[in-house]
Amino acid sequence: MTHAPDDARGEVAEALPALVRQALARYTEFARSFDDKDANDKEKHDKEKEAKAFAAYQSACKAAVGHLDALFRLQRLAEPQKGEAGGGADSRGRRENPLNDLVREARTAVGHMEDEP
Repeated sequence: MTHAPDDARGEVAEALPALVRQALARYTEFARSFDDKDANDKEKHDKEKEAKAFAAYQSACKAAVGHLDALFRLQRLAEPQKGEAGGGADSRGRRENPLNDLVREARTAVGHMEDEP
């Protein structure tokens, strides 16, 4: 099932407020956990492990956002642009998707590689 770009934008816009609240709550909880200046060695070690886990969590979140950003960039690239010069049209006279040329070139290149001994 295909979704219009506006559907994806709407889903992101709908999800953002809850995600921001969740991130803020996690950051606040994390920051408060380091307020104890009288912690013993075991507690300090536990907090170091917690900090590493939190850093890994943040890294994973950044990777997810980066992935979404890449997908949205590809989506914009795939959308035909009004008044765009060049490019072809399909058999019905509709403007081809700019990624079709790239996919076609990749398939041709792979096809040539498979033909080689």
